[in-house]
Amino acid sequence: ESSIIGESSVTIYSNVENTRIALVQSGNILATGVISGGQCVLDFDPLSSVDLMYVTGTAFNYAPYSGSIQVHPPNAPYLVYEQSEIIDQTGNNNALADYNETAQLTVTAQNIGLPLTAEVTGTISENSPWVSLSNPDLICNFDLQNTDQYVSTSCFEFTVLDGVPDQTQVVFQVTLDDGNGNTWFVNVPIILHAPSMVVSSYQFLELNGNNNGRPDPGELVRISLMNLNNGSSTSSIGLPNLTFASPQIQQQGNAGNIALLNPAESETVSFDLLISPDFPRSQTENFQYTATFGAYPATFNFDLLIGAIIEDAESGDFTQFPWNNASDSPWFNDNSTAFEGQNSLRSGTINHNEMSELMLNYVVSEPGEIRFYRKVSSEDGYDFLQFY
Repeated sequence: ESSIIGESSVTIYSNVENTRIALVQSGNILATGVISGGQCVLDFDPLSSVDLMYVTGTAFNYAPYSGSIQVHPPNAPYLVYEQSEIIDQTGNNNALADYNETAQLTVTAQNIGLPLTAEVTGTISENSPWVSLSNPDLICNFDLQNTDQYVSTSCFEFTVLDGVPDQTQVVFQVTLDDGNGNTWFVNVPIILHAPSMVVSSYQFLELNGNNNGRPDPGELVRISLMNLNNGSSTSSIGLPNLTFASPQIQQQGNAGNIALLNPAESETVSFDLLISPDFPRSQTENFQYTATFGAYPATFNFDLLIGAIIEDAESGDFTQFPWNNASDSPWFNDNSTAFEGQNSLRSGTINHNEMSELMLNYVVSEPGEIRFYRKVSSEDGYDFLQFY
């Protein structure tokens, strides 16, 4: 079996109904179908390569079938896409199609058929919302090079629009004509490049306070956010902004702008915040961060629990809160076991019908939740940890 460059369908025959057919060329699936009425018509884009096509058929209770179809050049001139080149000397001159950049496109087509006897011209079109052709009606000459190559050097011009998502693919459609009634259509795929901005991490730092590593009323704290360019094109200058609702938090000074970030580069921006002594304890404040890099923002929302009421046992002597620790066997500070930090609170050793109890009377001023980590080792079915 054989096919010719430019053909766009083949018919597969089989006496086994419902056989599933796949057609593959150069590792790519061209078409699939199912045998019905003894045949299956497979449609695909016009063939542009002389590589073998492979046919596979599978059916229930039958051994799989494998075969091949040879693809031959046509008995006439036939142009196919070979390569393209981006010329962006008025942009960043990196031979890539970057956002907000105007570039020229050089297209090379190869003649895999009989020799051409006339000059070749071409027009270009596209249907992407992210590129704009400078002159959609322009007719470019394709000059003969290296016997079978036809090249349009820097003739087609286009602009990549701002805001294009990084790694977007646009396919230009080039129509080639030799003036003798022969017309060929080739697709030219181009990858568009842009920044992709993210906040990769954020950090809290206590600048002036009680040094407990947490934000509390009356403290000066710093919020630092790392801005990362995950894209494939250099960003513009970033304008950072941090917003929050509470008037009892005041930003101190200006965070400053973020420099141009090349792909994979990052820069940290910091905000110094003064928390009023009157800020309600154990209240969560939501922060919204946006760094605007032209049409490519980096956004990050996070919450801070301010004035958390915490017994972390780090005082070592039960003095952080007015605990009542008078029971059969008092609780004690244990520096051999801790979930975090250096210490934990541990119940005393008790005998039958005894109790080790730790009590706290506390007026809760704000809605919230009580959380703690626990570890229990006691007599199964008899001794229990109770929290109430």
